[in-house]
Amino acid sequence: MEITKEELQAKIDEAVKGLKDKNDELLSKLKKSTDTLSEFADIDIAGLKESSKQLKKLKEDQMTDKERLDKDRQERVEIELKRTQELSDARSTIDKMRKETAVSASLLSLGTIKEGMEEAVELLLNNKVTIVDDKALIGDKPVQEYVKAWAEADGKAFFTPKNSGGGGNGGGSGSNAEIGKFFDKESKTYNLTEQIKLSKTNPELYKQMKSQYS
Repeated sequence: MEITKEELQAKIDEAVKGLKDKNDELLSKLKKSTDTLSEFADIDIAGLKESSKQLKKLKEDQMTDKERLDKDRQERVEIELKRTQELSDARSTIDKMRKETAVSASLLSLGTIKEGMEEAVELLLNNKVTIVDDKALIGDKPVQEYVKAWAEADGKAFFTPKNSGGGGNGGGSGSNAEIGKFFDKESKTYNLTEQIKLSKTNPELYKQMKSQYS
């Protein structure tokens, strides 16, 4: 089909109009973008960047301070816990020494424990001792009182009878001889620790032993 000159011109005019309309649309968008940018023309971009950096640093500093406070608080808690544990350990050690001293001193005044049974007897009695209001007790009795009654009853089998083996000093010779071994400087059993224990639990006997073995 042959296109007339008028139809060709109409198509050209239509295409030109479409291009013109598109161009006008693009120009309008460009103008709007330019107007928008012009609104921010007076803003200090460098200043904004610097302010942003300072705000970020401030937040980091604040977070660091909080973390530091948390760390300091945790360290203080750990120090207090350690101190409490050390005090508890020291108290336990002192209480253990007091228990052992109370039992050893009480046994010294009772006579001779059968050979090879000393450690067993002390362990048995040590396990019964408690410290109440800074006092060494077995049950509700002072250690010395309890041990004396125990040695005359349930614990009697652990001791050598006082009068066994003779001796010219009477009933107390066995007991004094047992205690005296800690004061005899010529003996391997010489023991200052046991002497100190005796000086606290039985001062009169301690003086007697010191005089006898000096």
